[in-house]
Amino acid sequence: MIPGNWMFALKLFLPSWNFFNDFAEVPRLEYCVISERTGTTDWKPLLTDHNTRDLGRVLFNPSGNLVLLEASLVDRAVNELSEDPSFDRNRFAKSETHSTLERLTRTRLAQLHSSPDSDRFRIRLVLLEPGAPDRIVFTSEELPLVRPGK
Repeated sequence: MIPGNWMFALKLFLPSWNFFNDFAEVPRLEYCVISERTGTTDWKPLLTDHNTRDLGRVLFNPSGNLVLLEASLVDRAVNELSEDPSFDRNRFAKSETHSTLERLTRTRLAQLHSSPDSDRFRIRLVLLEPGAPDRIVFTSEELPLVRPGK
């Protein structure tokens, strides 16, 4: 197993992986909304930090499990992009992982922003490292808020 991946595997067995956020890079999926009237909003995190203090949440918690699944997807996407410096960003933009991040963002934005003037968005993957500036790993092109064909 690659040394950087052992922590990723260990996170799967712990109820809260926020413990690792103080010691290692933390990936984050961010978004900005673009509208004709107001322009582009600031970048905001799409997924909130998840706290698992309640033991009941570990045993059966569908919504908590969904959040952990989404965080795991962001982890994998950032690993895919940052581990190989020669990785083609354009190929990633056409990949299944990018498509899944796009659908996840659309679903969340539909819940967060019901404003009819917001018609496009962008996503980016950022690595947050304690004591270092944030590192942008990937930034998408403008994407339609409503999936084409709907």
